[in-house]
Formats: sequence, C-alpha cells, structure tokens
Amino acid sequence: MDYLLCADDGTAYTYTPDKNIISESDGKYFFKDPDRKWPLVTSSNKKKDPKALKILLGLQCNFRCEYCSQTENIPATPIEPDIEGVIAMLDGKDWNPRKVEFWGGEPFLYWKELSILIPRLRAKYPKAGMSIITNGSLITQEKMAFLGENKVHVVISHDGPGQFQRTLDPLYNKEIMEIIKRMVSTRQYKENSLFNAVLTPRNYDPVAVVEHLHRRVHPDAVISFEGVASIHKRTEDEKDLHFNNETGMAMAGAIAKGIIEGKLEKTSFMGHLRFFIQSLSDHRPATSIASKCGMNTASNIAFDLQGNILFCHNTTEAIGHLNDPECRVDNSKMTPWMERPNCKDCLIQQLCRGGCMSIESEEAWKASCNNSYYYHLGIFMGAFSILTGKILKSTHRI
Repeated sequence: MDYLLCADDGTAYTYTPDKNIISESDGKYFFKDPDRKWPLVTSSNKKKDPKALKILLGLQCNFRCEYCSQTENIPATPIEPDIEGVIAMLDGKDWNPRKVEFWGGEPFLYWKELSILIPRLRAKYPKAGMSIITNGSLITQEKMAFLGENKVHVVISHDGPGQFQRTLDPLYNKEIMEIIKRMVSTRQYKENSLFNAVLTPRNYDPVAVVEHLHRRVHPDAVISFEGVASIHKRTEDEKDLHFNNETGMAMAGAIAKGIIEGKLEKTSFMGHLRFFIQSLSDHRPATSIASKCGMNTASNIAFDLQGNILFCHNTTEAIGHLNDPECRVDNSKMTPWMERPNCKDCLIQQLCRGGCMSIESEEAWKASCNNSYYYHLGIFMGAFSILTGKILKSTHRI
C-alpha cells in the first residue's frame, strides 16, 4: 500500500510504509537505497538472554488515574513476595541485561521490597541502567539518596496541566517540590527524563505540558511522553479518553508544530523523530520493526516477586516461570501488529508499531488505534517538514 503525501506548495511525494521509502514525483528515492539486509523480527517463546528486565513489585497504587491500564488487573489478594527465591533463580542464569526496571502500581508502596532488591541486583548487574517510574507522592530525601547511591534513575509521572486526571499533584507538596528541584540540578537529570506524561483529549498539547513543568519546576527539566491514552476494556467508562477527528487533528497539529518550532527539543519526541528519520534513511522495512513494547521477543522479560514470567508488567497474568532453565513462555494471547490486518497498510505503522498487544476487545482496539494514529501522525508530520521544509497538508491511499 502506497500513500500520496501532498505538501502545502503542491509538491507530491509517495510513501511506502512497509518498505519505509519516500520518493519524489519523478520516482527518485528521497534517500539513496543503502542496499542493506534487515533481520526479520519474530515472536519468541523463550527468554534466553533478555536485555531488559521488567520487575513487577505489585499493582497496588495510591492513585486512581483515569486512563490507567492496570486498574482491572489488580488482584484481590496481593502475592507474597519471595525475593530470595527470585534472586536465586536469577543467579542461575547467565544474563547480562542492559536495563532493569522496577514497576508498580506505585513502586514506592513496595519500599521494603525495593530496599532489599535494589542493592542485590545492583551488585549482580553493575553496568545495567536501573529505573523506576513513580507518581511522586511518596518521595522523601532518604529514599532519593538510597536510589542515587544505587544509581537508580527516577522518573515522575506528571501530566502538567492535565494532572487532574491523575488524582493528586505532588508538586503542591513543598518538601517534594524541593527534592525534585534538587534532582534537576544534577547532571543525571539534566541529560535524562525527569517527568513522564500521557496525552488525552483534555490535555493534548505537549508544548503546554512542557511549558507547565518548566514554569513550575525548572526550565532544564527533561520530559518524556509515554504516548497517548489507550482504551482497554472499560470502553463505556473511558469515553472521555476517545479522540475524535477534531481533537485528534488538534493533537497531531500541536505535536508537529512543537517539533517544527523546536519547542519539544528536550523531550522524548526527538528520540521518536530521530528513529523514524534514520529508518527512512536506511529503508528499514516494517518486518524488522518489533511491536511497541517488544514483550513478545526474546529481548524483554517481565516477572513478579514469585518468579512468574508475566504477559507484561501491567498484569499479573503468568505465561511462564523463571525456574524453567529456558524460560519458555506462552505468547498465544499477545497480538503483535503483524497479526492485525489494519496495521499492515497503515501510514504510521513504523512509528506506532501496533500499540498494546494485550487489548482483546475489538471496540477497545479500534478506539486505541484511533488515538495512537493521531498521536503518531503528529510525529510523521513533523518529520515530513524537517525533511522537506514544507508542511504536510494531506495524505491519500493510492
């Protein structure tokens, strides 16, 4: 499937998503064919040597965010952690991960477990990058000092002017605000994300989020965007999270404008932009692009504190166990983008990569797909302007 990309000056380009090639009206490639062979990305039912460990501490949380993807997965009875058992199982594996992530719920509710787990894993994986995403409400100076000593990067979930969708705003706590401002002054947080935001129909402008946090906290704060709100199973309850064409195009336009005007330079949008432009330059085919989270590949593994290998870090559903030497898993309930018919011919497949693989409801999937389309269209429009110096006015399937 090809697309005709029409610029504001009347110039037309052809884009082929599955081959990731843009050509001009005379058929000449925008980027020279690098004649490179790309590996085929496939699902794996074994986790032999994962590069990213996602450790689910539990799903308990002191917030009730409107768009939380974990709400329906919180178990009535939390598991009894077996930290020593998990560490023993990890000791039996010759893994050398690049990343170790600690997930909730709200991770700081599991401080007892973290205080044991983090030093042990830091000693085991001295070169791995470690991180925690927290809502920020339970931060203390003692906890931040402990995490700093163990080189654990902390990212705070905050939606700027849309924080009302997250229950509370920890920035109104003077003690927490002072701690966060001290974090920004360090080299680590001048170069890496401090805040993580989600866009919704009532908070769709990323520049407004950036300006809000820079004004309230510090102009050097680096902000990442987790993406756009997904719709899971509660479609009736989540209708406020559905983008229509008006709000969707407003978000896409705001993202593109922010990229073009340089107002999103210190955000994760730049990483997405660089990845996409580099992929265009390399003519990277869609068959070499993994699904959004990569949980169906051998490179990523999520597990809880009993050693259960999980579908993903947002659920307690087990698909294997660490005590299996080969860490075999059941991927049958995962639906990667390659298996979703609408994804194969989509304009923004290389940016979106199919969204969440755990969405089962057709209605919820369509709504999530719609949200994701507008979000990634904004990045696509920004990339088009950077590459051509023109404004993308319309796209048409041909």
